Amino acid sequence: AFLTIGTFMSLFGFFHIKNAWTLANWGRVFHDPIFLNSLKNTLAMSLGAALLAVTLFSLIAYIIVRTKFALRSVLDFITWLPSAVPGILMGIGLLWLFLDTPLFRPLYGSVWLLIIATVIGGMTLGVQILKTNLLQLGVELEEAARTSGASFWATYRRVGVPLMFPTLILVAVLNFIHAARDISTVALLATSASRTLALLQLDFMVSGRYESARTRDRSAASF
Repeated sequence: AFLTIGTFMSLFGFFHIKNAWTLANWGRVFHDPIFLNSLKNTLAMSLGAALLAVTLFSLIAYIIVRTKFALRSVLDFITWLPSAVPGILMGIGLLWLFLDTPLFRPLYGSVWLLIIATVIGGMTLGVQILKTNLLQLGVELEEAARTSGASFWATYRRVGVPLMFPTLILVAVLNFIHAARDISTVALLATSASRTLALLQLDFMVSGRYESARTRDRSAASF
């Protein structure tokens, strides 16, 4: 409630000044082309991160739980690493990787790089949720599919994914939210063309425009 009230104040926190209330903050934000571009970048990044996370995390969890892959323990250990590395350090690592690798260098500053970074940042939670879901499901249907001649991919796509579908929706929503509000991971990877709403809010707050920053936050949340 106070966050919403602050968006209508000419100077946040000062209720006793003359002309304390204004709609100028909302008008300034919604007529700002930088805001509209940041909104578009945030939606593209968050939707892309949600789709990629669902596909990648479900496959990783399925391999760890349902297969006898020799390195599945190593793969499981790798999924825990993003939670142990601070977001800013992960951003530096990805920055070095994409700048030093000619193949990946064209992706620097693009929304695609931000999608990859935010998906890596949300890997631990997403994979563990799907692992827990798979451990609670019986393997009879998958064994029946294999007995009927279905390949690994056919079993995963036609049996595993439908069984995990409610949990996949949860993982997609969680990664959408994580990508939309992430600052530390993408701070060093974004450019002015790929700036997200979270970074725009940070810019507003650093420049002392707290009212506009709160307006941005409330308008994005309403969207």
